[in-house]
Amino acid sequence: MLVAAGHGLAALAPGVAEGLAGTVAVRVSAPRLVHRTEIVHPRGPGEPVRALVAALAG
Repeated sequence: MLVAAGHGLAALAPGVAEGLAGTVAVRVSAPRLVHRTEIVHPRGPGEPVRALVAALAG
């Protein structure tokens, strides 16, 4: 919804964006897309944050 409303960006597999109202597909060949997850937390993260980090680090 945010992408279609002009307030977001999505990286999709080729062909997925075709036919979605309010979107435009643009093929990107460089730079290489990198998947990254960031966690912002207070100086002393609690147990839920530590558990999430451990699960993501797998």
